[in-house]
Amino acid sequence: LNYTFDNAGQDHNSSTVNLLSFSNNFAGAGWTNDGNVNLTQGTVSPDGLSTAWILTGVTSNSNTAYLSQNISIVPSNGFTSPNQPYTVSVHLKYNTASYTDIHAMFTGVSTRSSGIRINWDTIPTVTTVDANGDGGFTPTSYGLVTLPDGWYRVWFVVYDTVATKTTLQIRLYPVSYTHLTLPTNREV
Repeated sequence: LNYTFDNAGQDHNSSTVNLLSFSNNFAGAGWTNDGNVNLTQGTVSPDGLSTAWILTGVTSNSNTAYLSQNISIVPSNGFTSPNQPYTVSVHLKYNTASYTDIHAMFTGVSTRSSGIRINWDTIPTVTTVDANGDGGFTPTSYGLVTLPDGWYRVWFVVYDTVATKTTLQIRLYPVSYTHLTLPTNREV
Protein backbone atom coordinates (compact mmCIF):
# COMPACT_ATOMS: atom_id res chain seq x y z
CA LEU A 1 0.00 0.00 0.00
CA ASN A 2 1.38 3.36 -0.94
CA TYR A 3 0.13 6.52 0.69
CA THR A 4 -0.29 8.88 -2.25
CA PHE A 5 0.24 12.62 -2.25
CA ASP A 6 -1.60 14.94 -4.66
CA ASN A 7 1.12 14.73 -7.32
CA ALA A 8 1.36 10.93 -7.45
CA GLY A 9 1.11 9.44 -10.90
CA GLN A 10 2.26 12.64 -12.60
CA ASP A 11 5.23 12.92 -14.94
CA HIS A 12 7.48 14.11 -12.11
CA ASN A 13 8.78 12.57 -8.93
CA SER A 14 6.22 12.01 -6.21
CA SER A 15 6.51 11.12 -2.55
CA THR A 16 5.00 7.83 -1.40
CA VAL A 17 5.33 5.84 1.80
CA ASN A 18 4.69 2.10 2.10
CA LEU A 19 2.30 1.82 5.06
CA LEU A 20 2.25 -2.01 5.10
CA SER A 21 4.46 -3.93 7.53
CA PHE A 22 6.34 -6.88 6.04
CA SER A 23 4.96 -6.01 2.61
CA ASN A 24 6.93 -8.85 1.00
CA ASN A 25 6.63 -11.35 3.84
CA PHE A 26 3.10 -12.75 3.96
CA ALA A 27 4.13 -15.01 6.85
CA GLY A 28 5.38 -11.95 8.80
CA ALA A 29 3.79 -10.39 11.86
CA GLY A 30 1.97 -7.71 9.86
CA TRP A 31 -0.26 -10.11 7.92
CA THR A 32 -3.25 -12.14 9.13
CA ASN A 33 -4.17 -15.35 7.33
CA ASP A 34 -7.80 -16.42 7.76
CA GLY A 35 -6.52 -20.02 7.78
CA ASN A 36 -7.64 -20.78 4.24
CA VAL A 37 -4.55 -19.63 2.33
CA ASN A 38 -1.43 -21.78 1.99
CA LEU A 39 1.80 -19.79 1.57
CA THR A 40 4.84 -20.91 -0.39
CA GLN A 41 7.86 -18.63 -0.82
CA GLY A 42 10.65 -19.02 -3.34
CA THR A 43 9.09 -18.16 -6.70
CA VAL A 44 11.03 -15.77 -8.92
CA SER A 45 9.81 -12.20 -8.35
CA PRO A 46 9.71 -9.26 -10.80
CA ASP A 47 13.26 -8.26 -9.79
CA GLY A 48 14.60 -11.74 -10.65
CA LEU A 49 15.16 -12.88 -7.06
CA SER A 50 13.41 -15.90 -5.52
CA THR A 51 11.41 -13.84 -3.05
CA ALA A 52 7.85 -14.02 -4.46
CA TRP A 53 5.04 -16.05 -2.89
CA ILE A 54 2.43 -18.48 -4.18
CA LEU A 55 -0.88 -17.98 -2.39
CA THR A 56 -3.20 -20.99 -2.57
CA GLY A 57 -6.85 -20.62 -1.58
CA VAL A 58 -8.03 -23.87 0.04
CA THR A 59 -11.80 -23.33 0.40
CA SER A 60 -14.70 -22.51 -1.89
CA ASN A 61 -16.67 -20.47 0.68
CA SER A 62 -17.28 -16.77 -0.09
CA ASN A 63 -15.34 -14.13 1.88
CA THR A 64 -12.71 -16.66 2.93
CA ALA A 65 -9.21 -17.53 1.73
CA TYR A 66 -7.61 -14.12 2.19
CA LEU A 67 -4.63 -12.39 3.75
CA SER A 68 -5.21 -9.06 5.47
CA GLN A 69 -3.34 -6.26 7.17
CA ASN A 70 -4.66 -3.34 9.24
CA ILE A 71 -3.17 0.14 9.00
CA SER A 72 -3.93 2.85 11.55
CA ILE A 73 -4.97 6.04 9.76
CA VAL A 74 -5.73 8.29 12.73
CA PRO A 75 -3.77 11.56 12.59
CA SER A 76 -3.13 13.68 15.66
CA ASN A 77 -6.42 15.60 15.32
CA GLY A 78 -8.43 12.33 15.56
CA PHE A 79 -9.88 12.53 12.05
CA THR A 80 -8.59 11.71 8.62
CA SER A 81 -8.81 14.29 5.88
CA PRO A 82 -11.90 13.83 3.69
CA ASN A 83 -10.98 12.33 0.35
CA GLN A 84 -7.35 11.67 1.37
CA PRO A 85 -6.20 9.20 -1.30
CA TYR A 86 -4.40 5.93 -0.59
CA THR A 87 -3.03 3.87 -3.47
CA VAL A 88 -3.25 0.11 -2.99
CA SER A 89 -0.68 -1.65 -5.17
CA VAL A 90 0.25 -5.32 -5.56
CA HIS A 91 2.50 -7.27 -7.93
CA LEU A 92 0.72 -10.36 -9.31
CA LYS A 93 1.49 -13.15 -11.73
CA TYR A 94 -1.07 -15.54 -13.20
CA ASN A 95 -0.86 -19.14 -12.04
CA THR A 96 -4.13 -21.10 -12.32
CA ALA A 97 -7.13 -19.25 -10.82
CA SER A 98 -9.41 -17.20 -13.05
CA TYR A 99 -9.86 -14.24 -10.67
CA THR A 100 -8.02 -12.39 -7.91
CA ASP A 101 -9.66 -9.70 -5.74
CA ILE A 102 -8.07 -6.92 -3.71
CA HIS A 103 -10.22 -5.07 -1.16
CA ALA A 104 -9.61 -1.96 0.93
CA MET A 105 -11.89 -1.56 3.94
CA PHE A 106 -12.11 1.58 6.05
CA THR A 107 -13.37 0.76 9.56
CA GLY A 108 -14.14 2.82 12.65
CA VAL A 109 -17.58 4.36 13.09
CA SER A 110 -18.81 2.08 10.28
CA THR A 111 -17.23 -0.05 7.54
CA ARG A 112 -16.89 1.04 3.92
CA SER A 113 -15.16 -1.14 1.34
CA SER A 114 -13.79 -0.71 -2.16
CA GLY A 115 -12.22 -3.27 -4.40
CA ILE A 116 -10.98 -4.45 -7.74
CA ARG A 117 -11.03 -7.82 -9.49
CA ILE A 118 -8.39 -9.12 -11.86
CA ASN A 119 -9.80 -11.41 -14.54
CA TRP A 120 -6.88 -13.57 -15.64
CA ASP A 121 -8.90 -15.20 -18.44
CA THR A 122 -9.16 -11.95 -20.40
CA ILE A 123 -5.51 -10.92 -20.99
CA PRO A 124 -5.80 -9.88 -17.89
CA THR A 125 -8.25 -7.08 -17.18
CA VAL A 126 -9.08 -5.11 -14.03
CA THR A 127 -12.64 -4.22 -13.05
CA THR A 128 -14.18 -2.69 -9.95
CA VAL A 129 -16.26 -4.78 -7.55
CA ASP A 130 -18.82 -4.01 -4.87
CA ALA A 131 -16.56 -5.10 -2.05
CA ASN A 132 -18.75 -6.58 0.70
CA GLY A 133 -21.87 -4.59 -0.30
CA ASP A 134 -21.45 -2.11 2.58
CA GLY A 135 -21.94 1.16 0.74
CA GLY A 136 -18.30 1.81 -0.08
CA PHE A 137 -17.46 3.76 -3.20
CA THR A 138 -16.49 2.20 -6.51
CA PRO A 139 -12.87 3.01 -7.40
CA THR A 140 -12.65 5.31 -10.42
CA SER A 141 -8.86 5.32 -10.56
CA TYR A 142 -7.33 1.87 -11.07
CA GLY A 143 -5.14 0.02 -13.50
CA LEU A 144 -2.67 -2.63 -14.45
CA VAL A 145 0.96 -2.18 -15.51
CA THR A 146 2.63 -4.97 -17.49
CA LEU A 147 6.03 -6.03 -16.13
CA PRO A 148 8.60 -8.55 -17.46
CA ASP A 149 8.17 -12.33 -17.16
CA GLY A 150 4.36 -12.34 -16.88
CA TRP A 151 4.15 -10.07 -13.83
CA TYR A 152 1.72 -7.17 -13.40
CA ARG A 153 1.47 -4.28 -10.98
CA VAL A 154 -2.21 -3.86 -10.14
CA TRP A 155 -3.33 -0.71 -8.33
CA PHE A 156 -6.36 1.31 -7.27
CA VAL A 157 -7.00 4.47 -5.26
CA VAL A 158 -9.26 4.52 -2.20
CA TYR A 159 -10.31 7.16 0.32
CA ASP A 160 -12.61 7.62 3.30
CA THR A 161 -15.24 10.00 1.98
CA VAL A 162 -16.58 11.01 5.41
CA ALA A 163 -13.26 11.06 7.31
CA THR A 164 -14.50 9.12 10.36
CA LYS A 165 -12.56 5.89 9.96
CA THR A 166 -9.60 4.85 12.11
CA THR A 167 -8.28 1.79 10.26
CA LEU A 168 -7.66 0.82 6.66
CA GLN A 169 -7.61 -2.95 6.11
CA ILE A 170 -6.15 -4.43 2.92
CA ARG A 171 -7.34 -7.90 1.89
CA LEU A 172 -5.84 -10.12 -0.81
CA TYR A 173 -8.15 -12.86 -2.13
CA PRO A 174 -6.04 -15.09 -4.40
CA VAL A 175 -9.15 -16.80 -5.85
CA SER A 176 -11.64 -13.91 -5.51
CA TYR A 177 -14.02 -12.85 -2.76
CA THR A 178 -16.93 -14.80 -4.25
CA HIS A 179 -14.87 -17.78 -5.45
CA LEU A 180 -16.03 -17.64 -9.04
CA THR A 181 -13.79 -20.62 -9.69
CA LEU A 182 -12.62 -23.49 -7.50
CA PRO A 183 -9.68 -22.61 -5.24
CA THR A 184 -6.36 -22.70 -7.02
CA ASN A 185 -2.96 -21.02 -6.85
CA ARG A 186 -2.07 -17.41 -7.49
CA GLU A 187 1.41 -15.92 -7.40
CA VAL A 188 1.83 -12.57 -5.71
